[in-house]
Amino acid sequence: MNIISHTNSKISINDLIEQKKQKIIKESNGDQSIINKKITLLEEFVSFDLGKFLLQNKGLNGYWTEYICSYPIRKKKNTLNPYEVNFLEKIPISVSTQERYQIFSSEIANYFKDGVRFASLPCGLMSEFLTLETQKAKDFKFIGIDLDDIALEQAKSISLVKGLSQFCEFYKMDAWELDFKNEFDLLSSNGLNIYEKDNDRVLHLYKSFYKALKKKGTLIISTLTPSPMESMESSWNMDKINPEDLLVQKIIFVDIIEAAFQASRSVHFTITQLMQAGFSNFRVLPDSRGMFVTIVAQKR
Repeated sequence: MNIISHTNSKISINDLIEQKKQKIIKESNGDQSIINKKITLLEEFVSFDLGKFLLQNKGLNGYWTEYICSYPIRKKKNTLNPYEVNFLEKIPISVSTQERYQIFSSEIANYFKDGVRFASLPCGLMSEFLTLETQKAKDFKFIGIDLDDIALEQAKSISLVKGLSQFCEFYKMDAWELDFKNEFDLLSSNGLNIYEKDNDRVLHLYKSFYKALKKKGTLIISTLTPSPMESMESSWNMDKINPEDLLVQKIIFVDIIEAAFQASRSVHFTITQLMQAGFSNFRVLPDSRGMFVTIVAQKR
């Protein structure tokens, strides 16, 4: 069982920054304007903790995922590094991630009622469940599943603070080998398929979700969609995407971080895979840029 979303570099942050600078110089074919632009972006990016984490881990853990997603709710610009504000407010995939989170939260709230069993996988801090209005319900269960011990402990702590610990269970478990069958009314999953490039493995993942859900149970999932340059099936809304911000995004995530979450799939391809796993009754809920699309499906 290996965590695929983030892997801590054994290299110190300063040594890693220097390695990245040398790589930029080597790959820029002597074009000083490109070198200056990329090194400036690198230095700005590592001036805040989120940037440092991404550089060292090539992905996000539960805490930093929550940090990005909840930014529109808690933002206080005067307390943040201005480069971090730009990253959270202008980089297209950052904004799409925040919108995706709001879509998930709204959909999950629509399904919540007394007696339900909801599962989140990977649960991270499980905020999409722990922020629900649950006061009128007396019998429900939230199941958090993750491989990250730190995320599980953080989610447990938050459930305790919110007075919901008696309604929560947490499991350290591989998403591809779930020990659940016909258990859940709803399963929410964001942030696994975007790290897995093997389509057969992703189909296996969806079959694992299908098995875990009750009959007529609901799956809420997301897919990172390809750009128009990558696929004719791209769902990107280029009218909503600033080209300069998109270029900065490419430099940061592809050239500098070499991010692990680059396994994009079109909405059509994702629905095809979900159908192969047995799901039906699909609803597609895109963010305004069409980059990080939510799909709601039902077990037959």
